Amino acid sequence: PSIQLDGLVVGRSYSEHMARVVGHSSGVVMSRTTLQNGAVRRFDPATGEFTGGEAFPRLGSSDTVGTGLVIIGTNVFASTIAGSDESRLYRYPIGAMNAHDGYYVAPLAADLMSICSDGAFIWAACNYSGLVVKIDPTTLTVAASFPLSATSICHDGTHLFLGGSNGTVRKVDPATGAVLQTITVVSGSTSIVGSVLVAAGTLYALVWTPGTSPE
Repeated sequence: PSIQLDGLVVGRSYSEHMARVVGHSSGVVMSRTTLQNGAVRRFDPATGEFTGGEAFPRLGSSDTVGTGLVIIGTNVFASTIAGSDESRLYRYPIGAMNAHDGYYVAPLAADLMSICSDGAFIWAACNYSGLVVKIDPTTLTVAASFPLSATSICHDGTHLFLGGSNGTVRKVDPATGAVLQTITVVSGSTSIVGSVLVAAGTLYALVWTPGTSPE
């Protein structure tokens, strides 16, 4: 899954979970249980003690899997996909992680490929509907949307950066949706930028071509 961090990273593996568990300094993580359905969980990063969480609702015959995790204020937001069923963004109060208190439904199934935050709003890459969506964290409604397809997304404090399925990253003005720059990360129309991050003035991209390992 894609994740936005605000501090130290903690990662833990427990016998009841598969090894892929990620989180940050608040101790909030997403995991995929042995029952295959995904979950959001909270741990004390100092002790590793489990302090709460919820399995994502199962909407149909498909597993619900987390694809992104951000924190704004006192809430955690987790994006999910569930096969041909609804792709949702769930909101969880940090102090009450045992139940979500609201959710946003993406335009199409399997849409929410990646999310990030600019500190005030959530930005979602809805790849199948070809949209980048700005979501109000209080109302869980769309504040703005742009006709841009993306497989990954991040915000550097000023601009959006959108990873694509053609090996490129686009720098975008979040006020207008205008593409300001296109960066070729790797040549090849089938290469996918699965995760993108800007830190200390440097762009990082996780790239993979179907049938190969990520680079």
